[in-house]
Amino acid sequence: AVDSIAILDPVSGIKVKAGGTTTFTVMVKDQFGNGMAGEKIQPSITGSDDNNYSATATLATVTTGAAGTATWSLTDAAAVAGTDNVTFTTINGAKTVSRTLTYVTTLPVVATLRTFYNRDATTTSSGSWTLVPSTGIYDTNSAKLTTTIARNYSRSLSGLGAADGDDMVGYRVECLTSAGASATGAAVVVTAGTGGYIVGADNLKATSRTFSCSGGYVYFVG
Repeated sequence: AVDSIAILDPVSGIKVKAGGTTTFTVMVKDQFGNGMAGEKIQPSITGSDDNNYSATATLATVTTGAAGTATWSLTDAAAVAGTDNVTFTTINGAKTVSRTLTYVTTLPVVATLRTFYNRDATTTSSGSWTLVPSTGIYDTNSAKLTTTIARNYSRSLSGLGAADGDDMVGYRVECLTSAGASATGAAVVVTAGTGGYIVGADNLKATSRTFSCSGGYVYFVG
């Protein structure tokens, strides 16, 4: 049975260029956390004052593929600063998820990036963070981190990686404008190196993920 629907992309908080096209990726899961194929999803724009709202138009449904995901694109026809409140509803089970797009005429630009880390991947934003050294990240005994072989990558990785010397590390990336202010709303793309991965929006392995700069930082686990 359909248990949930989630928006994997774009992430909440990203600002969008007025007049541009935004592609959504949504995922439908069953009660066991598995992606569900062949599920129809109805997109809608719900705010009467939104850029692209229509009281008469009915948007076409999309259907999930083998991985349980479906994509849907929205072009800002108004091409002015404003918002769109987009809702996705499953035909089966009537599960819903929403995201607000904020359109701006000038996108925020990141001028500088600095990366910090904590070997405890469960560290919160208020925790202690250390600037990543040029020599790389090692454990407290200056030994290489140990790759965990017996990890089920088909299951959620949320909450794992608290050990000091394991291979899951928490990261905090500082994202500032040329004026040294937070580049709030800027999209920051994180891509894993060869053989590595980051924890995706669905808490499974991913090779790339887009984050929104908020408060001057983005956070992820790799």
